[in-house]
Amino acid sequence: MTGLSHVSLYVSDFAKSKAVYVPLMKALGYKIAFERETLCAFSPEGGSGIILGLCQDPNKKVGNVHVALAADTRDLVGKFHKAAIAAGASDHGAPGPRPNYSPTYYAAFIKDPDNNVIEAVTNSE
Repeated sequence: MTGLSHVSLYVSDFAKSKAVYVPLMKALGYKIAFERETLCAFSPEGGSGIILGLCQDPNKKVGNVHVALAADTRDLVGKFHKAAIAAGASDHGAPGPRPNYSPTYYAAFIKDPDNNVIEAVTNSE
């Protein structure tokens, strides 16, 4: 099997970031696959995962990562954006078409507390 297994995002305040990620991941159908004190893994049924963890290395910078998550419908892109904003994320691009990417590209962007950009995207009409 080939493909993406998971993406790890390291954050400066685990509790604050988890409070943002739980509802936005739920909106896209991701569930908590496992959890530790400062680590939480989300994954959809049978899909690749996102691991959220506290950065404990003072020599590493956190933030400024861009992760795009696939959504099945435009409605889910909207639910993702709404849930993230309600949970404390910053708007970085409201749900809408992005014809400069492709004719059917529809996405929304948020920034988490560490300035990571999380995108939900669909090519469905």
